[in-house]
Amino acid sequence: MIKNTKLILLMLMLLFLSCGRSHDNTTETGTINFTLEWARPPQMSATSALRAPSPDVCVDYGITTITATVSDSASNELASASWNCSAHAGSMPGVPVGFNLQFQIEGKDAGGVVLWRGQKTQINLTADQPFSTGAVTMTYIGDDTTPPAVVSVTPAANSVNVPVTSTITAKFSEPMSLSSIIASTFTLSTGSSILVSGLVAYNASTNSAAFTPALNLAYSASYTAKLSGVKDMSGLALQSAYIWSFTTEAAAASAPTAPTLSITPDTTNKQATLSWPAVSGASSYNLYKATTPGVTTSSTKVVGVSSPLLQTGLANNTSYYYALTAANGIGESGLSSEVSISIPVADTSSPSVPVGLTATAASSAQIDLTWTASTDNVAVTGYKIYRGGTYLKIVTGITTSDTGLTAATNYCYTVSAIDAATNESSKSTQACVTTSAAVDTTAPSVPGGLTATAASASQIDLSWTASTDNVAVTGYKIYRGGTYLKTVTGITASDTGLTASTNYCYTVSAIDGANNESSKSTQACVTTSAPYTTGINYNVPDTNQTTVYTTGDDGSYLINAPSYTDNNNGTITDNVTGLVWQKQDDATTRTWDAANTYCSNLSLPGTGWRLPTDFELETIVDFGKYSPSINTTYFPGTRSSYYWSSTTLAGSTTGAWVVYFYYGFSYFDGKASSGYVRCVR
Repeated sequence: MIKNTKLILLMLMLLFLSCGRSHDNTTETGTINFTLEWARPPQMSATSALRAPSPDVCVDYGITTITATVSDSASNELASASWNCSAHAGSMPGVPVGFNLQFQIEGKDAGGVVLWRGQKTQINLTADQPFSTGAVTMTYIGDDTTPPAVVSVTPAANSVNVPVTSTITAKFSEPMSLSSIIASTFTLSTGSSILVSGLVAYNASTNSAAFTPALNLAYSASYTAKLSGVKDMSGLALQSAYIWSFTTEAAAASAPTAPTLSITPDTTNKQATLSWPAVSGASSYNLYKATTPGVTTSSTKVVGVSSPLLQTGLANNTSYYYALTAANGIGESGLSSEVSISIPVADTSSPSVPVGLTATAASSAQIDLTWTASTDNVAVTGYKIYRGGTYLKIVTGITTSDTGLTAATNYCYTVSAIDAATNESSKSTQACVTTSAAVDTTAPSVPGGLTATAASASQIDLSWTASTDNVAVTGYKIYRGGTYLKTVTGITASDTGLTASTNYCYTVSAIDGANNESSKSTQACVTTSAPYTTGINYNVPDTNQTTVYTTGDDGSYLINAPSYTDNNNGTITDNVTGLVWQKQDDATTRTWDAANTYCSNLSLPGTGWRLPTDFELETIVDFGKYSPSINTTYFPGTRSSYYWSSTTLAGSTTGAWVVYFYYGFSYFDGKASSGYVRCVR
């Protein structure tokens, strides 16, 4: 009789589920509300490995669309909807009501490839009460190569004295695909290989599958459970079938002991789930319930219940109390400990209206929105975003982005606040903004007429014809031997510090403000001059002067011999010119503008520090020395390289004169180039 009762209850449950599916043909529908929780993998995917993760998974992984599907316990689809990925929360109205529904979320890229999945099970939807799934954990499956595994089973393998009312369960190492946990992939058979009838269900919250036999198992019998063909959310199956066996208990000789009853409340959805482990010797269970504490066997009784047991349709401002007994053919146990749930008073108050809404054009295709948080008598659970008065999405924070927009187009937004009871505030004040103009993707023309000239044994000068662009050319990239060297803004450049008597080849490309780069110019090559050699007569042009004015004079043009005083404070006084010099430079190269700034901020004694003129800098050159061509006793650490002067090149505001302290001659260079600095006052 007990087995027949369980069979009748199972048939009624199947009929109820079937009725839930039949709601497709009626107007009885409900609403499912959800939020998404993204579980980032330890390593970023290949699409975003080169940049730091942003706050939005959608951006990092190129997800454009979120798709939600609701199905019944037999995986028949009941409803579906989709949203822009940036909507990390949503609401699905018009879902046919039903019991034990399944909810699956997928995140897809622009090509429709599924990269993320999340799911919720045991959804019990009624027409008068919206169902909140809570946070749906989204799992990245884009590079999943690890097959799932079974981590535990109940009853354990080779168990004995297993209660005949037991449900067979298996827990997996990761979330599994709902559609793969079905009667053909999770089976139970007798010792003689006869399949046992029952229901198969999957719990997404615990990553576990359950097989509930249609009838109590036989006493003192062997059973074998098998999992085969079940898959994880990326489609990977168990490496092999998982099989385990157990033996049931002998027939009881006395009434069973009281069961252990537990309750999982869900006040948001006005329901609770009662559950209990199987009791040895029990063949059925009876539930007693009341709306006041102190449940007895005289309270309302429900015969032949099974775990887990869902209690739905609970009323606001009401408490419910439950106790359970176990029974067999000999008798009924005592009552379990009492459990309860209290449903609070219905919330009918709407949150405050969001204020301070601002809309900012982040690009030609994206607008960012921010606002001040609303308040609520219970709690604000999200915000509805409207574009042009049309609902767009729900978000949980106080910032969001709207993407995929049209360039140079005006968009207007409003925001409202909602709470868990779906109360919605009035809409905020409207905020409007125009997206940026379309992104420039046109590269400048290729620079022409590139020439390379050897200016010395260590310097080559380059010049070329200016490029054109649909917006504006912002600079030129210089390449030496195919390797990037530097970027300049003008149409001339110098390459210094080269090796004497060596051939060098150059190309130039043009860039614009959007970093579009042209193709490289035709290559130009040249060989640097031979180095200075001691003993060679470098003639100075004849001045026709023949008179020597000082007895013993060697005919040089110096009127007064160099004379310096070390002030012992980091400065040197030139006793001939009266100039005070920085004794030792800081060994740092700078652009011409940075050199001027450095001197004006120099922290040495005295005021008025500045960059010297070309003539002033030449006065401390010692032409009797080279590498460096200066008195190193008074000016230690001087580099055999270029030092900036403040003298701008005549006819070109982008060039300035430098003194080359290897030999001591003056030359010009682009102000964007780098040189050493010695300041004067």
